Amino acid sequence: MGLLLVLLMLSIPLWGIALIVMAVRTGIALARGRRPTPAAAWAGTAFAALYAAIMSYGYGLAAGGLLYSQEPEELCMYLTREEMELHTYSHAPASLWPLGKPVCVNDGVRVDLVPGWVNPAVWVFLALLLVAIAQAVRHRLRARREREEERSVTTPAKPGCVT
Repeated sequence: MGLLLVLLMLSIPLWGIALIVMAVRTGIALARGRRPTPAAAWAGTAFAALYAAIMSYGYGLAAGGLLYSQEPEELCMYLTREEMELHTYSHAPASLWPLGKPVCVNDGVRVDLVPGWVNPAVWVFLALLLVAIAQAVRHRLRARREREEERSVTTPAKPGCVT
């Protein structure tokens, strides 16, 4: 699992570069007066949603201290001295899905180090990814069906063939 997380973190810049290249290509095509097909537009949306989900998840991993093998006391070191006196430390297990690292305890309540917006954002981006993939496939199949219908109408039958 650790190797997978390391590969995920190392691949984030590559995903960003690919997204930038895709945006530049689309911009050049629009400048030349060509519009992307609906299937291509939905595929681009799917790619961007996947990138946003990976970035949100990666941010949650980093912010929640899930990539660190430190003691709980070290993870809560960003607190002020007054806040540290109010906190004790919990040895509750961390969770990679949904992200959670309830390390610090304040007045008997566990405080999760993963920001509260991370898990909902990942879910929203994954839902957008699924919708975009479904729409891209739908538009691609529709375009293929229209091309096949156009070919069958415009292609004359060979002489002597019965259709």
